[in-house]
Amino acid sequence: MASRIFRIGQIMLVAQLLHFSGACIAFAQDQVVSNNEESMFFTPEEMNSISSFRSKPVPDSPGFITVITAKTIAAMAAKDLSDVLNTIPGFHIAHSNSGETQLAVQGVAEPSDILVMIDGHRFNNFYSGAAIYDIPVDGIEKIEIIRGPGSALYGTNAMMAVINVIMKKPVQGHVKAGVGTFQTYKLNAGYGDVGENDRVSAFAELYGTGGGDASLQWDRLSNNTAAAPYSKAPAAMKGNQGKLMGDIQWDHGDTNTKFAFYSDNRGPGFAYQNIVADASRSASSYFSLDVSHPWGSEKTLLLEPRLYTDVWMVDKKIQLYPDGYTDNRDLNGDGHPEYFPNGMLLQKKYDQFTSGFELRGRSTVGDENYVTIGIVLEDSSIRNPQVSTNYSGEPDVGAIPQAFMANWNGYSFPSRSREIYAAYIQDDWTPSRYFNLVGGVRYDHYSDFGDTTNPRVAMAFYPLAGLDIKLQYATAFRAPTFRELYDETDLQFAGNPSLHPEKTETFEAGAGYTYAANSFVRLNAYRQTLSDYITTLFNTSLASITQYQNSGKLEINGAGIEAKHTFESGSFFMWNVSLFNARDFVSDSYLTQVPQLRGNAVVGVDLPAGFNGTLTYSYYGTSRANARTSQEIILGRADVTGPFNIVNLALTKKNLFQGVNIKMTAFNLLNTDYREIYSDIRYRFPTVPDNGTSKNLIQTNQRMFLFEVEKEF
Repeated sequence: MASRIFRIGQIMLVAQLLHFSGACIAFAQDQVVSNNEESMFFTPEEMNSISSFRSKPVPDSPGFITVITAKTIAAMAAKDLSDVLNTIPGFHIAHSNSGETQLAVQGVAEPSDILVMIDGHRFNNFYSGAAIYDIPVDGIEKIEIIRGPGSALYGTNAMMAVINVIMKKPVQGHVKAGVGTFQTYKLNAGYGDVGENDRVSAFAELYGTGGGDASLQWDRLSNNTAAAPYSKAPAAMKGNQGKLMGDIQWDHGDTNTKFAFYSDNRGPGFAYQNIVADASRSASSYFSLDVSHPWGSEKTLLLEPRLYTDVWMVDKKIQLYPDGYTDNRDLNGDGHPEYFPNGMLLQKKYDQFTSGFELRGRSTVGDENYVTIGIVLEDSSIRNPQVSTNYSGEPDVGAIPQAFMANWNGYSFPSRSREIYAAYIQDDWTPSRYFNLVGGVRYDHYSDFGDTTNPRVAMAFYPLAGLDIKLQYATAFRAPTFRELYDETDLQFAGNPSLHPEKTETFEAGAGYTYAANSFVRLNAYRQTLSDYITTLFNTSLASITQYQNSGKLEINGAGIEAKHTFESGSFFMWNVSLFNARDFVSDSYLTQVPQLRGNAVVGVDLPAGFNGTLTYSYYGTSRANARTSQEIILGRADVTGPFNIVNLALTKKNLFQGVNIKMTAFNLLNTDYREIYSDIRYRFPTVPDNGTSKNLIQTNQRMFLFEVEKEF
């Protein structure tokens, strides 16, 4: 109780400081106060609202921000959000065993440490903490990105980055169809209509793919004499996927209603526990509803209440061993060993529900203070968990000994709930055109682990027209997920209800120079310390279940540079380079699983006959499968992959005839043999002898061609 009173007192102290700074209540909606004489440079491509809940130029905003608009996205070689994010400095796209996209930022490959929002609505699920990155690019109006902590405004998950995807609100209709290699197809449509008091817009895309032509030469069973007859390797890697995603927005007067939906069904990928199996499937569905209505006037306090709800429905079918597996035990007492013609299967289903209320107030006094204050009340729950299998008995004495599967048949996944109460306040103070100070703090109370308070202080100086210098200190947190707290249906890792939230403390410094419209160069450097990092201390004795623990501590030091030049013709050239090192204090080693050196270059030019061409080049430095704990070092995994040079090309022709547009895209044009270290663990095939090569790593990003035709109405 004393700790809670102290933290509430911190918020009250900040509020008093803001009061004594002369902040009174008034409001000027969407007022842009630029500290830079060159404010004419800041077109929509350089405006953001993610940092302060109001539209501001990136150089005038706290933190280190990247904005990408629909115009740039449409010109790029990109199928979905992940293709765009892969060009952001410090970002790296990886994949899970089942082919799910996972984003690593500044070396940390933990999906739940990154907050993703759609139109300001949280898109991370609370079971795994992860978000979905295959949002179709044709429905995106703008992407706003904070590279660094954002918990002072947004709460959990905003540890390494915050991503806000703003969807289009079309005022006309379009239909678009595409076909590509690997049995890829897409079909999307958008519609918009504006009336006297109403505005309606909608977008939806249906997408499917066979998943590439990667091959698997080995799996966990290959080098085991007893298990080898059951191995399906060598085999084709099946990563087929089908998805449907869209949104509907309705503005009736000042009331905004948003409905979003997502449905996904993906194939086995590499399957579970690095064993080739054909029957594994993962299906999920998502629905969200968000209703908001502002109250007040622009010259008095503006209150913005909103109600929201989310539903996630997950259904996973995991084939542990392939078709035809025969156990050497008589498990049902009929005198014969057990035979599994459809393989050994585990079915896992659960539903996630979230409902919440947020009340935000915003006000400004003159051109100096802009104050934001808000409260959040939220309830989340796991309902209807179901786990079923077609087997019984422990696997460590079966035909294929797997002693590390210590939780086999020890399933427990009860229904759980979580309540959250949060309050935040931020003051954006601009006393002169040469200086800006932003200070804020957020307090969160969770029913399952307690309290956390996270402040942010950012200063910006503008000594010369076009030049900005920034300094920032911030902390952030990530709440333990329901998987880490309660789920004991995993075969190897089990939940731990005693977990505390992860925490990070970050110092950042940077400078930028904006010299023309959408033309700039920016540098930044940072030191980030993660404590109470949630991980699994792998038990090399393989004798007992392994629980998630707050046992990690990481320190990340890095720097980056990004630049863009936009020509009068509309052609552009942008590039970035990022470099970091991440040290794990538990194992006294460096994390090298993600390329420590990354570079991207994108050039868009006008070509003859009215075509536009965009060439994207990405450099991925060397990655090495390394352990995160001293116990895991004993296993001695040392797979190496990279460096790689990936080239994508897109050719676009607008208005070929009567509103018809075409686009031709080549991904991995040079057909580079890109091999990836799996993002969830430090190695792909633990039983395959390591020889320092990448032969036993998974092929991804195979060369793919896509042709699209669009009709605008």
